[in-house]
Amino acid sequence: MSRFARIVVTVLAIAALTATAALAAKPKPRSSYNDGKSGVSIQTGVKSTISTFSGSCPGGSDPKYVFATLHTTKVKKHGKFHLDTKVSVNTVTGKTLRKKRRLTVNGRFVTKIKAKGSFKLHVDGCKNTKFKATLDSSSEGGS
Repeated sequence: MSRFARIVVTVLAIAALTATAALAAKPKPRSSYNDGKSGVSIQTGVKSTISTFSGSCPGGSDPKYVFATLHTTKVKKHGKFHLDTKVSVNTVTGKTLRKKRRLTVNGRFVTKIKAKGSFKLHVDGCKNTKFKATLDSSSEGGS
């Protein structure tokens, strides 16, 4: 095989891998992604959207606060998503904080079955928390 032919084959192989990775960066519609360690749950809607993002602070088995937002967030071309909104925050005892608190989320779907990123709930004692959520196997999504 000539040098030129090897270069062409290499370039085509790289282009095919890049295209496959870009296609895999979209979430599965109407599905659930969960991370038990950080307490994050992501519900996807139709057409590459996130319909619900919920979590706890601090993450783990003994949270102090829990939250959920029903704000629809678009997932961009390369799987990235961002959310900056105010949410109602509940304590684990069931009480709701008097004022809504700011929630910032930055994340990315790295594959069709995995999302990673971080969130910060702007409440005393809550730090920036990283998450790695995977597709729930019992989630019944479309296509």
